[in-house]
Amino acid sequence: FTVQEAAFFQSLLYGWMQHKYGVPAWYDVMTLTAPASPGDFSLSVNETITRDLQPGQTVLLWTDPFTYEPRVVSSIVGTTLHLLDQVLNNWAANVTRVLPIFIGSLGNSQTLQRYNAAAGEARLSFLCDPVVP
Repeated sequence: FTVQEAAFFQSLLYGWMQHKYGVPAWYDVMTLTAPASPGDFSLSVNETITRDLQPGQTVLLWTDPFTYEPRVVSSIVGTTLHLLDQVLNNWAANVTRVLPIFIGSLGNSQTLQRYNAAAGEARLSFLCDPVVP
């Protein structure tokens, strides 16, 4: 982490703890295979079959901790995610990650250890809501 990312993490953790979080499913990360531009209603990704993804679920277009955009999937056809609403920003192919996200609350017990200004370790648990199409 950079110092800025570590500060953002702490701010998000402590300042948002009573609210719901969008919890990315990093184990189901996909890659955007064609650019997405403002006004697009679909995303081309490398894989959908083995991903925990369904219509009505939110996905996150992501390039770094400060550059992301959530969108809701309306349908899935092959490796194309059709969206409920249009894309708002420009997203490059092969560098933009697309992740299913689950909405959840932070669990009761968290373990945090800070080694220095830019390094630390966190074990977080979330209680996620089921996806309702």
